[in-house]
Amino acid sequence: MEQILIADDDAAIRALTRTMIEGVGYRTLQARDGAEAIERVRQDRPDLVLLDLKMPKVDGWGVLEFVHTLARPPQVIVVTGMHEVVPPGHLSHFVAGYLIKPFDRDALLRACEKALKPPVEAFDGDRRDGRRTFIVDTTLLSETGTPLAIGQVVELSPHGFRVQLKVPVERGDGVRVAFLLPGRPELVSFAGRVRWKEEVAIGAEIDDLSPEDAKVLSELLALDRRAESKLEN
Repeated sequence: MEQILIADDDAAIRALTRTMIEGVGYRTLQARDGAEAIERVRQDRPDLVLLDLKMPKVDGWGVLEFVHTLARPPQVIVVTGMHEVVPPGHLSHFVAGYLIKPFDRDALLRACEKALKPPVEAFDGDRRDGRRTFIVDTTLLSETGTPLAIGQVVELSPHGFRVQLKVPVERGDGVRVAFLLPGRPELVSFAGRVRWKEEVAIGAEIDDLSPEDAKVLSELLALDRRAESKLEN
């Protein structure tokens, strides 16, 4: 079973999170500050890090700076309030998702499960460039702007998105995802057209992007070329 590092300076949150995820079989490690989190990642190589941003000694971004130097970095879910900033562009590729405090057990377990799953094909064809796991709560809207369902974006690429939810849409329907990210006061939103549908998931191809939306998508998909080269080697 996968091993998860819980990095948070709040002992009560660490204990509660540990109880929730060990209850479904995950193994856990704990870190009380950023320096200890770096040491745990270096020594124990966890599969996933639940990373609080506001920690003593080294903050969450400092831990992420260390993670991005590794040849095989763990998945990282940032645990945050809504007031912190989004990661610098060269680090964004190493954030698999966000959990906003206070979070509930179901949201925590869904985020862990999705972050630890191997990548899946989101669309027809071989277009895999820049694809990344990305987990954040979202509202799915119809082409006319009517809210259809609440779910999670679980994968983004330059061409489309994969959303985990159950919704009455069909292949070819126009849809839009809208979600909040820490540090951004405005909604992030992308429109697309459904390419495939499962019982609790859809894959959509993104329609033409405005220059502003294209810039946001590029930031979310930013790759650190040095880390990418290490992974290829």
